[in-house]
Amino acid sequence: RVLVIGVFLAIVTGVLLLFLRQSLAFLTDNPLYAIAKLDIPGPMILTIEEVAALSGVAKGDNLLLLPIREVRKRLLEHPNIKEAVVSRILPNVLRISISEREPLAQISIGKNYLVDGEGALLTWNDKFAQREWPLIEGLDLKSSVVDNKIQSDPLMEVLQILKLFRGSVAATRMEIQKVRLDEPGG
Repeated sequence: RVLVIGVFLAIVTGVLLLFLRQSLAFLTDNPLYAIAKLDIPGPMILTIEEVAALSGVAKGDNLLLLPIREVRKRLLEHPNIKEAVVSRILPNVLRISISEREPLAQISIGKNYLVDGEGALLTWNDKFAQREWPLIEGLDLKSSVVDNKIQSDPLMEVLQILKLFRGSVAATRMEIQKVRLDEPGG
């Protein structure tokens, strides 16, 4: 009797394992789940091609095997990307939605860099050349940079003021061209 139960359990286990293996093969090898489209809704500064390249994903990759967290991590390594959401749309579409950092000013620390309202250093893009950015000079070069963001209380205060000014009525009548942090009164 024990032998019959053992043989029965072995057969059932074998059938289940075979079923699971075939099911997994159906999902992973099925061309139905090959990425046919990368849906990247309107980045403002980066191009759709740049976002696709940064993601490391190619058409034809298996959507179900794609490591979504890794794709998101790769996107967030770019200094101009503030947030990224990567999602699967079955059967064969990968959606990548990004939120980009917007430049607020230039800072001069040996050479000029664009910086956003959180103190993040941005990579240059030709679209940035279309306007003049207020130049912040006199930043203490001992300020630390953590995760591509400058850690400086005076800089953060100036950036907060510039954000408020940008949204004010005064911004339509005048522009701030330069801020000197190393002079009395800033």
